[in-house]
Amino acid sequence: MGNDAYWFWDLDNDIGGDPEMIGYIVPCEAYSPPADASQSGSPDLLETGDARTTNAFYLDGIVHFVHNLDVGGGFSGIRYTRMGVQGQSLSTGTYGESGNADIAHAGVASFATSASDQSVMISFLRSGAALFPEFRVVNVDGGMSWSSAALVKGGETYVDRLPGLEQWGTYTGIARRHNSTDPRTWSAGSAGANVAGQIDHTYKTWIGEVTNGQNVSTATLENSIAFSVTPNPVTDYMEISFTMTESIPITIALYNTQGQLIRTLYQDKPSLGEQKLSFSRGDLPVGVYFVSVSSEGKVLGYEKIVVGE
Repeated sequence: MGNDAYWFWDLDNDIGGDPEMIGYIVPCEAYSPPADASQSGSPDLLETGDARTTNAFYLDGIVHFVHNLDVGGGFSGIRYTRMGVQGQSLSTGTYGESGNADIAHAGVASFATSASDQSVMISFLRSGAALFPEFRVVNVDGGMSWSSAALVKGGETYVDRLPGLEQWGTYTGIARRHNSTDPRTWSAGSAGANVAGQIDHTYKTWIGEVTNGQNVSTATLENSIAFSVTPNPVTDYMEISFTMTESIPITIALYNTQGQLIRTLYQDKPSLGEQKLSFSRGDLPVGVYFVSVSSEGKVLGYEKIVVGE
C-alpha cells in the first residue's frame, strides 16, 4: 500500500455536540511499501508490513507520525512527518540504510522541553544480511535534524520460529515519561535471542529508558510465551500456536481495542512443548481484536488480529 497523499480524520464536536467525522487529503512525496527484511544466519525474511501509519501523536497544533517505506532497492526505512493542522503544511524526514540494512516498525513520542518544542524520539527495529534483528532509537530535534542512532539491544541470533516469513514488530512501542522533569521516553522492542535451555532463535522483548544525550538503560522481559495466530485476518477460524517451556496455568483471552474482555478462549495447564489450539470465529463481528496469553494475572504475550468478512 503506497500513495502520494496522507489521509487525516478529525472527529469534530465530539464533546456535547453533534459529532462529525471530517476527512482531509494532504498531498505528499510519493512513497511505496518495502520488501521484507533479511537477517544474518537464516534465509527466512522478517515481515516489514506495509506503508500505513501505525503510530502518531498531537502536540501544540502539530501531528507527528511515522511509517515504513521503500528507501531504495527494496530496502525498508522509515519516514517521519510533522503536519501543521492549520494549513496542513508538511515537514518530512526519511531514515534508512539502502543496500546495508532494513529499518521498520517505528514508534514516535515527544522529547520536548516545552509545549512549542517539536523534538521527538523515534524507536525502530533494524536487521540485515550481516546483522541479527536489533532494537534502536534516534532523536529528531526541533529543526528536523537527525541524531546518530543509539542501540537499545543488539541481536544475539537470527529468528526462526515460523515456516518461511517470520513475524516482526510485535511488542514494540514508545511513550513519553510524563512525570519526569527532563525529556525521557520508555520504548519496547524485540531483538533476536536464545532463551537458555528453552527456546532458540526467538525474540526477547527489551524496554529502554532514553534520556537527554540518548543515555539508554534497558531491561529484558524473560517471562514470555512465543505464540502466533493464523490465519490473520481471521475469516472462519483461527489457530493459536505456542510453545510451553514451563508447567504453568495459562489463560488465552480475546479483547477489543478498548481493552474489554470479549471471550475467554482457553484456561488450563497445557503440557510442555509446542501446542496448537483451533477456535471458530462464530458470531464475532468484523473488527480489530487482541489475543492475550496470561498466567496468574501476568500477561506473557499478545497479538493483534483482524476479523474480516
